[in-house]
Amino acid sequence: MGVSEGRVRYVEVWEREPFVLSSYALDDEGGGWTLEHRVVLSRLWADGDHPWLPLPEKTTPQIGALPLNGNVIYLTVGMHIIGVD
Repeated sequence: MGVSEGRVRYVEVWEREPFVLSSYALDDEGGGWTLEHRVVLSRLWADGDHPWLPLPEKTTPQIGALPLNGNVIYLTVGMHIIGVD
């Protein structure tokens, strides 16, 4: 959870395949969360041409940082940092 672009945001990643990344923003009244983005990370990695693949057993993407730009999320996967826009 963090603040970016003047809004409170919450981001989560499913802990098992297909590793879905979801981003929510608190509505202006503060009464509920609105889904802003959802992406299936395993689809992005489907070509297999990434240094962190295949994922070691029990390794899952973790939220690394929620920068000021609400459209970018940084994840850590093992020893790698990945920016998802």
